[in-house]
Amino acid sequence: MPLRTCGCALAVAMFTFYQLSLWSALAKADEASYWTDESVDDVLQFVQDPGAAADAAEPQLQPPPPTRLVRVQPAAVRRSRFRLASVPNMLGDTFPSAGQIFSGSPSPTVAADIGLAGGARRMKIAENNKALPADRVFFMYNHFNNALAADGDLATSDRQRFSVERFTIGLEKTFGCGLWSVDVRMPFTNEFDFTSPNLDVNGGPIGNLAISIKRLLYETDNGAISAGLGIDTPTGSDFNVSVFARPYTVHNDAVLLMPYLGLTATPDDNTFVHIFAQLDIPANGNRIEFVGLGGPTPLGILNDQTLLYLDASLGRWLYRDPCADYLTGLAALVELHYTSTLNDTDIVGGLPDVAFLESANRRDILNLTFGLHGQLTSNTDVRVGAVFPLRNKPDRLFDSEVQVQVNRRF
Repeated sequence: MPLRTCGCALAVAMFTFYQLSLWSALAKADEASYWTDESVDDVLQFVQDPGAAADAAEPQLQPPPPTRLVRVQPAAVRRSRFRLASVPNMLGDTFPSAGQIFSGSPSPTVAADIGLAGGARRMKIAENNKALPADRVFFMYNHFNNALAADGDLATSDRQRFSVERFTIGLEKTFGCGLWSVDVRMPFTNEFDFTSPNLDVNGGPIGNLAISIKRLLYETDNGAISAGLGIDTPTGSDFNVSVFARPYTVHNDAVLLMPYLGLTATPDDNTFVHIFAQLDIPANGNRIEFVGLGGPTPLGILNDQTLLYLDASLGRWLYRDPCADYLTGLAALVELHYTSTLNDTDIVGGLPDVAFLESANRRDILNLTFGLHGQLTSNTDVRVGAVFPLRNKPDRLFDSEVQVQVNRRF
């Protein structure tokens, strides 16, 4: 996808963020004008004895300035919101597959993973997230070890494995009295580049801009439930492949819709739980073209499979000291992540020329995450995690993952 398209998408996202910030500021100003402490007694007196209040007002030549009443949250509600706000986010685990390309006769002789958007597509809502809306900026680094592969000669096992380095910048901003938030994420990766006599592949470094809306549905002293919708936009790089000197382009066209439910709970002051359930539904497919001397020739549309994500996280504070100079808190997290395909793969083309498809057809992926959350100040945290797949191929999209996350709340 051209950089101009990515720039336009970023501009639209930043304009949307500015409008939502303005809306949030106006909503908070309107809320502040609703109640004030100092005139609560006057209002009660007027309600109990309106005649006395009228007699007291008769000597005044001018009406008193209008009073403004402020709605004050009870102390228990303030403690509840602070308690939930201090809960560390879920870490996450995901690396999506866009399928593979095969070519050869009578059986495939070359093969490669399709590295659309540099491998940074199909956002997972649970990654570095929780059910409670928040105001924050954040940075994430993910190293997926041996996540992509290309083989220029299957007969001689000329396979090369490639790790993916993903860098994501993002922000989350609340609005609507803190009941809503919008989350914007932009990932970048290293390039997937492989060259051999029979096979050349190249995937660019730009990922898909992802935007999600979160709505707080229910909140108690010990937990919160939210729902939302994420949209993964096709701002990322296309994938180019040449098979036996025949060039093809897989266009990054798909818009992915991601409805979800989230739960954050604190059974006690030191224990916290996260649960997310999400669907990942493609709204359209990715065009595949043969790039010949006469110009591009359409080959077909490759539709992504619908995915189901189920994620659970259990954490425990190991240390907390809000008066410490540097490290004010340390928590440990363990997470279990399940991903399943809900429909069969599309197939575009066919052997002996070229075939684009998801070779495993159906996957049931199970990953385990361990991590530490370090609270540096009241509004900054640094987190590190390690992810280990619990199943073998084809339900194993990478060998291991290392992740680093930094959140700054405002």
